Amino acid sequence: MAKEITDIDILQQYLEGVMERSEHHADEVNEIILALIGAVIWKKNSRPIKVKEYAGELANVLWWHSKGGNKYAFRYNHEQKKIELRKDTFKGNLVMAFDNNTEIDEIINLFGTL
Repeated sequence: MAKEITDIDILQQYLEGVMERSEHHADEVNEIILALIGAVIWKKNSRPIKVKEYAGELANVLWWHSKGGNKYAFRYNHEQKKIELRKDTFKGNLVMAFDNNTEIDEIINLFGTL
């Protein structure tokens, strides 16, 4: 099930959970998360951002629609230790993978095309 991010308080709750989990289990992505969320806010269309909800808690998967009209999903790949941007669904075609070594200009350039 997915929960719509309809206000800043829900987005903050989501980010707090993601940041907390990344500190314990995914320190390879704990720094790039905020840049990715900023890029989503920059390039999302009018449709709401959605996040996976599991047992009443917000989980790590996030869906959004770009101004270009395409749907994207972020998910954390535990084996690769990267956040993946996938087209259409969290199992869709891989667009790009990110970790703390990803340069901010790479994110700007990619999101500028979405």
